[in-house]
Amino acid sequence: MGLRIGSILGTLEGIWAAVAKPDTKRAPALDDGGVHIGTGSQPETERLKGLVAKARNELRTEGVFSRQYWGEDGVWVYDVQENGGGWKDVVDAHPLIRSWEAVVAEEVAKVGLDTGVMDRTEVKRLGEDDEPADRS
Repeated sequence: MGLRIGSILGTLEGIWAAVAKPDTKRAPALDDGGVHIGTGSQPETERLKGLVAKARNELRTEGVFSRQYWGEDGVWVYDVQENGGGWKDVVDAHPLIRSWEAVVAEEVAKVGLDTGVMDRTEVKRLGEDDEPADRS
C-alpha cells in the first residue's frame, strides 16, 4: 500500500514541480520536508499545490488505516473484489487509493505525461556493460 501511496504523491508532486518551475535548471527549495518550487501565483500552480496538500493529508497513515476503512479486528470494511491477488486486491479496492489514482490519471492526461517511460527504460547496474563482468 505504501508503494501505491508513494507513487500517487510522487506523481502529483512531480507534475506540480514541473508546472511551477519554469527554469528547469534551478533546484527546488526544501522547506518543512515538502518541495516548494516557484513563487508565482499562477492559478494552475496554486491548484496543484492545493491538490498535493490535500493528497498528503488524506493519504497519511491515520487516514488510510482509519476506522472508516478498517475494523477493530484489523480487517477491511470496504468491498473487495477478490481476483486471486490477495493483499493486492485489498489495496486495489481501498477507496482512498482508488480515488487518488483516478485524480492522478486525470492530471497525467492533462499534462500529457508518459508514465510508461520507466517501464521501457533499461537500467544498467553499476559494473554492467556489454560484456559479462568477471566476478571471480
